[in-house]
Amino acid sequence: SASDLAFAEEIGRRAAIAIDNAKLYEKAQREVQARQDLLALVSHDLRNPLSAILLSADIFVELPTSDDAGRKKRIQAIQRSAHRMDRIIGDLLDIASIETGHLTVEMGRHAFAPLVREAIETQRPAAALKALRLEDVVTNEGFDLECDRGRVLQVFGNVIGNAIKFT
Repeated sequence: SASDLAFAEEIGRRAAIAIDNAKLYEKAQREVQARQDLLALVSHDLRNPLSAILLSADIFVELPTSDDAGRKKRIQAIQRSAHRMDRIIGDLLDIASIETGHLTVEMGRHAFAPLVREAIETQRPAAALKALRLEDVVTNEGFDLECDRGRVLQVFGNVIGNAIKFT
């Protein structure tokens, strides 16, 4: 009958939609797994040389030296950059956590002025390459932030880096 035909067509339509959805879901799962595999490979490959850099810099800073204070300051800048790179690699691995709504934020109380100064120090070499001079003018030395220090440094670094890039 006409009602049986309409019922059969509706079942067929719904079955086709279910099959399409299953195929799309399977494809999405494969893509998510491929991305996670790539992130794991990249982070592994980057962490090995980064670990060597960090270890060398840590040892170098602790060595007694009669050299100028500028040498130690430069080495500490290398350490900060390497630690920041390590944090960025960790952030790449956090993508899965972000997607599931479980992003970890390491909150703490941090003085504002040292955060700004550290971000500026990290960007000084890039500014020097463009013959720019960076200055920090912090008017309130006692101002503290309740924040994730690494993420705030990343934001400051991006803002300062963009300012240098587009100046």
